[in-house]
Amino acid sequence: MEIITLQQECLNLDCPVTGEYILRDDEPVNEDAKSLMGYWIDMVFEDPFIKSEKLRKAWEEFSEKFAIENEGYDPEFDDFESFITNLNWDKWVCYKLIETGMGCGPNSTTVWKILDLGVNDKID
Repeated sequence: MEIITLQQECLNLDCPVTGEYILRDDEPVNEDAKSLMGYWIDMVFEDPFIKSEKLRKAWEEFSEKFAIENEGYDPEFDDFESFITNLNWDKWVCYKLIETGMGCGPNSTTVWKILDLGVNDKID
């Protein structure tokens, strides 16, 4: 699966196929969007939202194997990205959104959104 990295001043994302909003700075994540299969947020990385059973199963298998091979440690960001790039699922893509700004100094937030861009192919 391809990871498309977008560095921007906000975390806005619309699905390029359906036009539905996925994420807006001033609204909660649209978890009902047809194309959204799951997402991870850097600050609560261990608690992803996964709507797709196929993605959930693959992530759980990867995480369990990783923990066994790494003395009980959980996967980190680089491990997650390796997992994602090794999934060869047609028309699925990962948007890595990096929001940068200033608070009490420079800060950033990273969100990974997994979209099925073939979602319209499955609609009757």
